[in-house]
Amino acid sequence: MGPQRRLGIYVGFDSPSIIRYLEPLTGDIFRARFADCHFDETIFPLLGEEKSVPKEQGKLVHEEQRELSWAVPTLSHLDPRTTQCENEVRRIVHLQRIANQMPDAFNDATKIEHSADGTLVHQSNYTEKVLKRFGMDKAHPLSTPMVVRSLDTKKDPYRPKGDDEMVLGPEVPYLSAIGALMYLAQCTRPDIAFSVNLLARYSSAPTSRHWTGIKHILRYLRGTTDMGLFYSSELTDAPSIVGYADAGYLSDPHQGRSQTGYVFTCGGTAISWRSTKQTLVATSSNHSEILALHEASRECVWLRSMIRHIRSTCALPSATNTPTILNEDNAACIAQITGGYIKGDRTKHISPKFFYTHELQKSQEIKVRQIRSSDNLADLFTKSLPKCTFQKLVHGIGLRQLCKQSNRSMQNQGEHSRVL
Repeated sequence: MGPQRRLGIYVGFDSPSIIRYLEPLTGDIFRARFADCHFDETIFPLLGEEKSVPKEQGKLVHEEQRELSWAVPTLSHLDPRTTQCENEVRRIVHLQRIANQMPDAFNDATKIEHSADGTLVHQSNYTEKVLKRFGMDKAHPLSTPMVVRSLDTKKDPYRPKGDDEMVLGPEVPYLSAIGALMYLAQCTRPDIAFSVNLLARYSSAPTSRHWTGIKHILRYLRGTTDMGLFYSSELTDAPSIVGYADAGYLSDPHQGRSQTGYVFTCGGTAISWRSTKQTLVATSSNHSEILALHEASRECVWLRSMIRHIRSTCALPSATNTPTILNEDNAACIAQITGGYIKGDRTKHISPKFFYTHELQKSQEIKVRQIRSSDNLADLFTKSLPKCTFQKLVHGIGLRQLCKQSNRSMQNQGEHSRVL
């Protein structure tokens, strides 16, 4: 352990001079020896516990101050004794104490509602806390998470900061809002994935326009607080996994970057999705689609291996013998992927590694199929959409509202009872 290694989260001691601490980044438990030091649990108790001293006149005295004292100025294998090091330890203890006293914002952030029709996974409590945290719990709800973008880059509300614009000060919780929304987008709300990814690009220099975009998403969440992913219990003949891939060409026209979006559904409900800006400059829409299909293929390989492992562990028959359908709406992209990498004037600048999907097709792991653009569910992750198209795709990936789904379940139960 190097001399510059900082103390992690204190979790106990083995002897008066040997302590155990947790490395927050890796989760590993380490031991460290302090030279001629004495650690007393009554002075520096375990995290989450109260320090108590012996009874005085029949009363148990609780001491809230947590303090770490060293008897000598030398430490072995750790930072030297400095005020900064001591304050760091106290800060960790203070943050852990706050975390222990927090309500169920994180450990109960995701709720599962069971019904006769299926299971709804949602984060209504967490969404309400986010809205209240940013003062949007009484805002007027909206039907989409973002406005339709303008083709004119100078009028695009999601353009970077201009020379005549001011950067938001620390009093505006822009980064906190981005973090809270990213947690929602990655867990149960894929419908806001593209808008959150778009606004997260400007975290280093946000303006009032970008903060307006954040509030637009919050107002959309205000009207869809109880929305979540509904996994139906009805048996269908549809394939276990179906993928959709798409690219938004020049989604970031200011840097010449496109957007990659894909979603995989199981039983008609999303189980894996992603919306991210491409790291390479695509020279055409066909080029950007090849990049997006490459990323979707990598995710598909992982999903197939995970399903294979789960089914083999549970002694179930394998369901990955048939190729996974991967839907794409670009005919030129599908033709090139089917034919493989051919060095020509139109493809010589594209790296051969992005034709990995062609090898997967040859091995019968993936089958790329062309669909209409209006039926491509991945459009939700690559571009801003009008209200009707947006709501159609949201329904297509299995997002349902708790109140509407409960009413539907009650109606189905009533019809079933009348039949009986």
